[in-house]
Amino acid sequence: RQYENKNTWFPALGADLYNISVAQNIAIDAALHGWIQPKALAFAENSGKLGTAIDLTGKYRVYSGTKGVKRLSLNLGMTAKTEGFLLEEMNLKRYIGFRIGASIWL
Repeated sequence: RQYENKNTWFPALGADLYNISVAQNIAIDAALHGWIQPKALAFAENSGKLGTAIDLTGKYRVYSGTKGVKRLSLNLGMTAKTEGFLLEEMNLKRYIGFRIGASIWL
C-alpha cells in the first residue's frame, strides 16, 4: 500500500491472518497495519508521521443444520489505531472501538 499527496509518496504495509483456531469452535482473525502519512494529513506536507493499527476478531462457530448453510458464527471484534487514515475506519484520530456481529458460512 501507499499514500501520496501533492509532492511525496508515503509507504504503508499490512498483514492479515484468518481463522486461527484457538479452541474447539473458536477462531481469531488478526490484522496489523503500519503507515507513514503526511503530518496532519496535509496535502502539501513533505514530512511524514508513523501510524499503526491492530484489528482482532474472535469468532464462536455455531454449527447449523440448515441446508445450504455450513455454520454460523457469533463475532466480537476490536480495532485500536493511532492518528491517521485507515481504510474502512471513520475516525482519523487515535481510536479504540468494539463491534459485535454474526457471520453466515455458506
